[in-house]
Amino acid sequence: MSNTELKINRMQELEPIEFNYEEIKKELAIQLQKYQNIVFEEKDIQEAKKTRADLNRLKKQVNDKKIEVKKDFMKPYADFETKIKEIIAMIDNPCAEIDKQIKAFEEKQKEIKKNKIKKIYEENVKGLKEILSLQKIWNEKWLNSTCKIRDIELEILGKIDKVKTDLKAIEEMQSEFEVQLKDKYLLTLDLTSVMQEKARLEKIKEMTESKKAKKKEDEQQEERVENVFDNIIKNTKTKIRLTLEITEEQKMQLAKWLIQNEISYESEEI
Repeated sequence: MSNTELKINRMQELEPIEFNYEEIKKELAIQLQKYQNIVFEEKDIQEAKKTRADLNRLKKQVNDKKIEVKKDFMKPYADFETKIKEIIAMIDNPCAEIDKQIKAFEEKQKEIKKNKIKKIYEENVKGLKEILSLQKIWNEKWLNSTCKIRDIELEILGKIDKVKTDLKAIEEMQSEFEVQLKDKYLLTLDLTSVMQEKARLEKIKEMTESKKAKKKEDEQQEERVENVFDNIIKNTKTKIRLTLEITEEQKMQLAKWLIQNEISYESEEI
């Protein structure tokens, strides 16, 4: 495009807007003097309203004149601004179309680059594909035009090697929680979080086993107490009185049984 540029003819310096400023100030100062520290009594309220109306009318007259002068003063600029906006609109139309095409080109380049990255991943992930998706190691900056494919390849290889090393380290821990620890690692890709998870699981196990041991100890204690009470009940002797109708032979057998079982008795018949 040619070196078209906006050229503005040298503008004459605007002269101050002259009006009877000093005359008005002097006259107002005299007229408004009487209103300083004025106090209206209740009987003067109508006069106060008239005075307020006169002052507001004077203020409006002065302000209206200011607005009128400003409009006249701004007419050249308003015309200039309208023309500049028209020029900008003319520039915006092709610029928007060019921008659209540039974005389409950039998206196409990103898609081509994304396919190259996928190919690098597929060629190197191998046995880890089921547990390490491209999404887990994806870095959005890879699609930047300044990021070279060779650098991306080295980063992907480094991440895959790190995952292999870390998983091997988890296996070498020989932890009973290996499955949970691997799940945690694949979620975070961070060994520090794995160690924290290991400590947490071991603490839970320790607390659970402690509770089980305490429960078992309590149950054993209860069983010992029950056995003691059972023994007490079994060995407690109770005095009973019976009236039996038996034969002589039965009486002899009963006496023999009582003696064998060390049961004391009182009987005139036995």
